[in-house]
Amino acid sequence: MGRAFATAAGVCLIAFMAGCTYEGAAPRPRPTASIKPPSAKAIGARQDDVKPALSETEQARAAQARQCAQRHLDRAGGTLKETPEQKRDRDEICAAYYRGG
Repeated sequence: MGRAFATAAGVCLIAFMAGCTYEGAAPRPRPTASIKPPSAKAIGARQDDVKPALSETEQARAAQARQCAQRHLDRAGGTLKETPEQKRDRDEICAAYYRGG
């Protein structure tokens, strides 16, 4: 009984390993995406497709986002020089920006 079980297990193991090395069962390499942004030609943009100008509010929010991001990078890099009052004021401004207010 033990010898029959060992033989059956060996046959199953060999069949399993042969199936893993079968060329049709091998995984194909996945296509990778480019990290470059697509060009206007690639996405099918026409000449008359123009990005609308940002409103004054959107421009202000973009400027605030840049300032808060730069402040974060300067603080992480150890190059941020602020007095405690400036820090508190700018913390409040950036906190309100990140909250969406």
